Amino acid sequence: MYPRAFNYHRAKSLQEACTMLSQLGPEAKLLAGGQSLIPLMKLRFANPAHLVDLNFVPDTSFIKQADGAICFGALTRHADIESSDIAAKIPILHDCAAGIADVQIRNRGTIGGSLAEADPSGDWATVLMTLPATISCVRAEKIRKVALSDFIKDAYTTDLAHEEVISEVRVEVPPKGSGGCYLAFKRSAPVYPSASVAVQLSMVSEGCNC
Repeated sequence: MYPRAFNYHRAKSLQEACTMLSQLGPEAKLLAGGQSLIPLMKLRFANPAHLVDLNFVPDTSFIKQADGAICFGALTRHADIESSDIAAKIPILHDCAAGIADVQIRNRGTIGGSLAEADPSGDWATVLMTLPATISCVRAEKIRKVALSDFIKDAYTTDLAHEEVISEVRVEVPPKGSGGCYLAFKRSAPVYPSASVAVQLSMVSEGCNC
């Protein structure tokens, strides 16, 4: 099945994307990797009148370490995280990225898009809930930071306003003596997990924290 007709808009900056969302109203949706949205549009479960494409916005895909944390641009692809030496400093992040669907989806899907969709079968939210993670949201000229635990409200529901865009995901590096594990149970490889679980432990003198 083909999606319904829609208008395509290419944003040149995150601020311009916010302006487009505000002007176009609730019938507008953001397009990042499209790995969740496009299948829903093909099935006509999602029928946006406008798509605002973020893929041509510069400086939205990056992985960098600063001030005891690893920061990811919202449009950083799963495959980039999988192959990143910086991201590998938190092994559970590498394991999560490497296990997402298949190589085609990892080359297109983004960490920001996954968190914004808040699909309960998604991988990133489960893993990042075990770590101190903060989401940066852009709205016009303002940047708002919110803890991931407060950002995701329910299945497919987040704290993101309609005219806001995720700009960055910040994850604090665990202390030495830490380790984590992520398991996703799937019917077959390139599908969403039917169930998933993640744990992160840090050793302390009295035992461990999780």
